[in-house]
Amino acid sequence: MEFIKLNETNFKKNINANINFACDIYALKNQNILGYGLLKEDKTNLYIYVKKEFRGNGYGTKIFNELIDIIRKNTNYSDISLSINKEDIRTNNIIKNNGGIEVSKEKNNITYIIPLNK
Repeated sequence: MEFIKLNETNFKKNINANINFACDIYALKNQNILGYGLLKEDKTNLYIYVKKEFRGNGYGTKIFNELIDIIRKNTNYSDISLSINKEDIRTNNIIKNNGGIEVSKEKNNITYIIPLNK
């Protein structure tokens, strides 16, 4: 299994999705793309998606950790803040199980701080 960087053309060809912001695109794949992560060019926003048939196998965690490592290596941030829809149980569990500290709850979102401890 490898974590690769895709260009936007390959992303659209393989994922069939549109991106509405400038970002770096990474995919987790074996023979097929299992899921992907989008990391805004300034490293301030990230997005994780795992194809439905591959969920529950740790791939979201792998993508999340790879994106966090990229942020660690390419910024001088001491932490990042993520707001996750509170109904998205899987993503909330990924964040909590990988060092996320809940700092607030709003109507629809939970906000976490992720320490980057370089």
